[in-house]
Amino acid sequence: MSPSSFAIVLLAAFLHAAWNAIVKGSADRLLATWAVVAAAAVVNLPLLVAVGLPNAETWPYLVGSVTIHTGYNLALAKAYVHADLAVAYPIARGSAPLLVTLFGALLLDDPTPLAGVVGVVAVSLSLLVLVSNRPVRDATWPAITGLTIAGYTLFDGAGVRANGDSLQYIGLGFVLHASVLTIIVLWRRGPKAMTRAVRIQPVRVLLGEPARPARTCWSCTPR
Repeated sequence: MSPSSFAIVLLAAFLHAAWNAIVKGSADRLLATWAVVAAAAVVNLPLLVAVGLPNAETWPYLVGSVTIHTGYNLALAKAYVHADLAVAYPIARGSAPLLVTLFGALLLDDPTPLAGVVGVVAVSLSLLVLVSNRPVRDATWPAITGLTIAGYTLFDGAGVRANGDSLQYIGLGFVLHASVLTIIVLWRRGPKAMTRAVRIQPVRVLLGEPARPARTCWSCTPR
């Protein structure tokens, strides 16, 4: 791996961990997750206009990816209600690489070399070790989150290969994902809560940290 590629991977890892920490620390995890996804769609929309739409062969993969991504967002919000960040994140991110390696070989005919398997196992176990000495109240939702991560990773990998242009596929995926999640959040929270959050604290919403809602809900921090 070149130094520039390695730097990009590290930056992506940092950004991913950062937005997960923001969602965990938010008063309303579902609204915070929507804010992150919506901000990503806003950033990717001009890119999508510039590079164009992916080919028709990728649409089944996009539909599958957006569906699983939405399930991932809902599962992640629930995971952070029932488990600490230091527990939910390692379980979800530690189990996903193992599942991707296994199902990538079985479903996509993409076996990982032995050295790669050893590396994946080492990384996954090192993440899971982080929770070995911590009390785990409920690992169900973190485990489900890990399963959805593996699912959308496989769909996206196959979709990008079918399209040949990753920017087209990922750009449209972000926009579609945000559209579906917006509908769900409108149903769960209502337009007033979303509009109020954007109007009062637009910068914090873009960072995934909306204002505290007026009511409690299944993805909110208990008061």
